[in-house]
Amino acid sequence: MNRRECITLLGGAVAWPLAARTEQNRHQRRVGVLMTTSREASLPLLTALTDRLFELNASEGRTVIIDDVWTEGRFDRFESLAVELVQRRPDVIVAPTTVAASTVKRIAPDLPTVFLTVADPVGSGLVASYARPGGSVTGIQGNIGTLPGKQIGLLREIVPTATRIGMLVNSPNPSTTLQMQNAEGAATSLGITLVSASISSPDDIERAFDQLIKGRAQAAIFPTDATVMSERKRIARLAASAQLPSIFPFREQARDGGLLSYGVDLSENYRRAAEFVHKILNGAKAGDLPVEFPTKLYLGVNLRTAKTIGVTIPEAFLLRADEVIE
Repeated sequence: MNRRECITLLGGAVAWPLAARTEQNRHQRRVGVLMTTSREASLPLLTALTDRLFELNASEGRTVIIDDVWTEGRFDRFESLAVELVQRRPDVIVAPTTVAASTVKRIAPDLPTVFLTVADPVGSGLVASYARPGGSVTGIQGNIGTLPGKQIGLLREIVPTATRIGMLVNSPNPSTTLQMQNAEGAATSLGITLVSASISSPDDIERAFDQLIKGRAQAAIFPTDATVMSERKRIARLAASAQLPSIFPFREQARDGGLLSYGVDLSENYRRAAEFVHKILNGAKAGDLPVEFPTKLYLGVNLRTAKTIGVTIPEAFLLRADEVIE
């Protein structure tokens, strides 16, 4: 039986009937997923998670029901959706980001929770240590603390004359503040002025771009953030319209029109998160599972966008790229 034959959609839940009806109650488990973006933006990532869970559970005759809710990149929806998800009584919750995982931990401190794009799980109080998380939370540190500085260095290779680089900061997301601090340090060391523009919801994005343009930004960096990920197509269009060479953290953002991407492979992180979930469903305690780290950072280049904004990508740069979109 293949995956397409096994998956059905049941009002926002994905159900996998892997065993005979008489066995289902004994083997049925429920996994909640608090997706931090829009369904359109991250459905492939949820698919990566469910694909891997199917692979891991199929041989055990277990039915896994996936309850997924979507914040649409709006931080004011985290609380209500997390409460809704917890009330469905899942065995484990996947809460990708710092805010998502922290919200679930506050609402249901004993519920096993797996994160996968958290920048500083120790500093944010999600885990006690990387090797021994303790409590009920574990996962993958999906955001490298020095990533913004590396992204600025890559932008400088493409636009060597840039002395003012813009950065979007999502004020409800504490992770973007940490990213800005790293970016400021890297920018200062290169003699670059960082021009920041703050947003608090998707409604603020156009205004933030106006602020970057008024600040005479010559290029832009966009943080690891649910709103930025959810609105990536719109942000890429605005950057292209402003002739603003830009870099994003995830390859999906380059595929959807961003000039450059540099960061972890989100799809791979979702597949790895499925392995944490599988271990927990088999009796492991989340607090006993060490936090894992990204194994590789991926560089993506969109040549269509480069042509649109009139930027030439050096051949040596293209040879280093893991993916070139033509």
